[in-house]
Amino acid sequence: MKEHSAALEEGKADILGLYMVTKLNERGEMGDADLMDNYVTFLAGIFR
Repeated sequence: MKEHSAALEEGKADILGLYMVTKLNERGEMGDADLMDNYVTFLAGIFR
């Protein structure tokens, strides 16, 4: 498990990031941006 801990941590951070983008959008903290645009930007950041 020790050799997989970094990948698991990154996966956990990515899932939490998606959750936070969704919640911030629901609260209106993201401005007028479309939620799907925020998801696409988040996904592009993962591949960067």
